[in-house]
Amino acid sequence: MVLMLLMTVPAQLVVLGLGAVGVQGRLVESLAHLLVFVTLLGIVWLVRTRWEGDPATYLALGGGAGRALTRLEVGIGVAIVLVGSQLALIALLGYADPNAPVLTGADLAVMALWTFTVSFLLQGLPEEILWRGYLQTTLMSRLSPITSAILTAVFFGSMHVVSFGSGGTWDSKLVYALTAMAMGLVMAGLRLVTGSTWAAIGYHAGWHLVSRTPALFGVQVAVPPPVWLQLLPGILELLAGVALLVWWRRTHRGSAAVPSSRS
Repeated sequence: MVLMLLMTVPAQLVVLGLGAVGVQGRLVESLAHLLVFVTLLGIVWLVRTRWEGDPATYLALGGGAGRALTRLEVGIGVAIVLVGSQLALIALLGYADPNAPVLTGADLAVMALWTFTVSFLLQGLPEEILWRGYLQTTLMSRLSPITSAILTAVFFGSMHVVSFGSGGTWDSKLVYALTAMAMGLVMAGLRLVTGSTWAAIGYHAGWHLVSRTPALFGVQVAVPPPVWLQLLPGILELLAGVALLVWWRRTHRGSAAVPSSRS
């Protein structure tokens, strides 16, 4: 678990080290993220299966490539709907900057690679292996699945108080943390409903992909949108998260079974 928490630190150290000797750029960052992620994920797997003696299915990452891909796509699809709705309204209501630069050629390719590696390898995969794969599965062995999902979302959101994106005031930090909790509730709900961490990974990575992709094609916010529009994704995520938990509860009424970590 500690290794998973620290998974993003070595990537940043590698990037800083290369920058100190004059090697820098988005492509370098992407390669550093990929190298560190693969290395540390291998270490985590060895620790979980060889040292701690847990089965390979403990993190709910099994089920075969086909089923894993399907669940990944489900998570990405949900992210497109929830996050994309805000971006669409920003464009339709005239908050997009018509003069924003548009990337082309090699610049577009490098930024697209950076967007993918950061969204999946630095944020989606490692964070969800920790939160929904390790923590939520562990809590479900001691608490009810619904309680475990809610607690995981609360812990996940609370960590964002110290995030770089939380702003410099306590008001902004509180809003940022509450929004992250709503996001965490969606991913916890997807983990329950599908029985697989891959759906949560898809949503987490998809959330960042959908948020970052418009900027690659010159779609950026010109002026801050109204408060209701800024809060829209969090509100939709809260509603979606509650709906997923209710859905799971109704389909498992009268059953004490926990979603299989092998699916």
